[in-house]
Amino acid sequence: ALHLSMAEVRDGRPVPEIFQTLDICFFMAFAVEVTLRLSVDRPRQFFFGVEAPWNIVDVVATLLLGIEVFEIAIRVGNASFVRSLRLCRHIRALRMVKLLRGMRVFRLLLASFGSVIRPLIA
Repeated sequence: ALHLSMAEVRDGRPVPEIFQTLDICFFMAFAVEVTLRLSVDRPRQFFFGVEAPWNIVDVVATLLLGIEVFEIAIRVGNASFVRSLRLCRHIRALRMVKLLRGMRVFRLLLASFGSVIRPLIA
């Protein structure tokens, strides 16, 4: 099992390589996602459209992750400031607020589907 506490990080113990590999994988996935959305929406719509605030949050969070991944890859000396940017990446979790708004519609759709299927099965 993997275990890592903040005390270990503060003491300068190395972070297990699996975490660094996962950071790289997530960065690549997020970068591809943002790039694809940017190419589909076009830059003007992406940055100034209805979804612009969420798109900007995604771009900033992805850039911060990219900076951290790059910093780890080149092993820059004391980069505690860059590591502190990790907290800013958690703003990406705000996307869940947007998704939860759509859940009401999804539940209504499932309930409607169930209402239609129930008589067919019985």
